[in-house]
Amino acid sequence: MGNCANQRQASTPVRTRRRGLFALLVIAAVLLSASTYAVAAGSRNLVQTTGTTTATRGFRPFIEWYRSATFCTGKDAGDGTQHHLLRRQTIEVYAKPGETICFGSSVANAQYHIYAASEGVESPDTIKDIRMTKPDGSVVDYDVIENGQGYISLAQEQSGPKILNPLGYEPHTYTVSETDGAGVFLFHFYSEATTDSTPFRKQVNNPAAWTGQGSLIAAWDVTVVQNAASNPTEVTGRVFAHYLCMTLGSNDNKGWDFLKSVVYVLTNDGYIYETDFNGLNPDGFLFFANNRGLIDLTTGNELYHSTLYTDNTLNMLLGNTGFHDPSLPDTALDETYRIFFEYPAADYIEALGLSTPLPPAGITDFAFNGGDPVRSGAGGEFTFTASRSAPFQITIRFNNDDDNVLYIANICQEGENTYHWDGKDYYGNVAPEGSYTATLTSKAGAYHFPLADAEVSRNGLQVRLMNVPADADPDFNEYLVYYDHDSRMVNGDYLDFDAGSGAFTGDRVQLDGVSSQKNASGVSDAMRYSS
Repeated sequence: MGNCANQRQASTPVRTRRRGLFALLVIAAVLLSASTYAVAAGSRNLVQTTGTTTATRGFRPFIEWYRSATFCTGKDAGDGTQHHLLRRQTIEVYAKPGETICFGSSVANAQYHIYAASEGVESPDTIKDIRMTKPDGSVVDYDVIENGQGYISLAQEQSGPKILNPLGYEPHTYTVSETDGAGVFLFHFYSEATTDSTPFRKQVNNPAAWTGQGSLIAAWDVTVVQNAASNPTEVTGRVFAHYLCMTLGSNDNKGWDFLKSVVYVLTNDGYIYETDFNGLNPDGFLFFANNRGLIDLTTGNELYHSTLYTDNTLNMLLGNTGFHDPSLPDTALDETYRIFFEYPAADYIEALGLSTPLPPAGITDFAFNGGDPVRSGAGGEFTFTASRSAPFQITIRFNNDDDNVLYIANICQEGENTYHWDGKDYYGNVAPEGSYTATLTSKAGAYHFPLADAEVSRNGLQVRLMNVPADADPDFNEYLVYYDHDSRMVNGDYLDFDAGSGAFTGDRVQLDGVSSQKNASGVSDAMRYSS
């Protein structure tokens, strides 16, 4: 799935005259893609406690720290081996000198040290319940004392650290020094299981979630405090993650709303999207946000389509598809966005240089080079010049058929760019004879939100662009999303979205956009990976 307004156009004709040949009319365009506020940061941001029934209250999203469970990210383009992301949550926080980080967990007897040595972790016997990694890479381990320092009970969860609320938990604390400098601190909250173990689902206000947490962590907190010694004041919007590995402990087909959490995604060009899980009904799942979504590993282009795992082990993706591992650093092509648990803080946005969102890249000299006329099935090269590196898409509509629209999407580089079209249509067939229009779109604020193992999502996710540009079209819809769940062949594999135990609900394809306020992208058990 993805979210993306404001365009300029120019055109140049390409002619076709002979039977069995076709041509393209090339049009250049610029598109600005663009999609209350909670307090503190932790599990209390992710639980919904206002409901009064099982159907409305929601279930607890545990964060994961499994020993071996993974999500497949796809094959390596070089050697063809399958790559996997370990299901272990990392929480990150930006803090400045003089500020105090308060933190705690519901796990007071973590067993990670038992198998840490086999994974090359230095001094595993010193690992306790929480590990903090400073900006310089050094680590500090903290022991959570049950009903004591660092321990968060259900009764204390919503109150946060005691330094801010006398009803809160007694936190571990770390005051950032001048030597540390302003930077990002990492937190790992370890689980109590020595082998992969997942407890059954619990409602958000059920104290039984604290009993036998297995490979999961029921409650956690990371809060930044200014003036901790004299006038403690909470600093919100600084805590984030690059991906969410979470478990609800089973899903259900009763129509209940399970996951009611809301997060905020900051793109690397400065756009902020509120993302409401809106009753998502998964078991274990992976959610992240990036600039390219799922990738067709055969072409290297964006897939613009959902895909499937081969089975519930989540060890292989169909169709030679994959994605950039969100636990790895960004590359020249792939960027993973920050997922905040509150509206992002203005000072951190400024520190990232994103206070003013970037406009779309300028594009010129868009042309198609495949001969005039083009032989059917021969394809050709699209060329254009870009003012900077940015997302783009080339759209080809065949015979005015809204169901047969091909997208070539990727990240262009500053200067001249060339992208190949193989002469085939959306369905992978040789494009029929005719005269078509190709549109080039340069995008800003492109937001893909892949969701692995969605299971049941009758309401669809609701996405909203929070910082709509002042020059946006008056009719711009800040809730617009795009997706494609159609069953089709991809690189020799049939992606069958009619399979599974539940009927597919909602529209299958919305590549021209639809408001996410309208129950967009409802999916069934057939849904295993959303783009």
